Amino acid sequence: MQAIRSVGIFLGSSTGINPLFGRKIADLCETFARRSIAVVYGGGNIGLMGLLADTAIKNGVHVTGVIPRHLIERELGHDGIQDLRIVETMHERKAVM
Repeated sequence: MQAIRSVGIFLGSSTGINPLFGRKIADLCETFARRSIAVVYGGGNIGLMGLLADTAIKNGVHVTGVIPRHLIERELGHDGIQDLRIVETMHERKAVM
């Protein structure tokens, strides 16, 4: 069996209504760090997406973001991650992720 090297995570650009989401993101990032698993996500720096990226970076996890050009200003593309890929469409975003 091959080891998991990266995980794609789909999250919202809002924080949601349940604070448990944030705590679970922290737990996930700690697990990813221990197992050297990289994260691929939607590329934003707000809401749950931003929390995931920031928490992963703090834990030493490599983070790749994929964001459509038209959402860079609205979702505020995260400039602190190691790899931010700008694509043209939402369909391309999902395919790259």
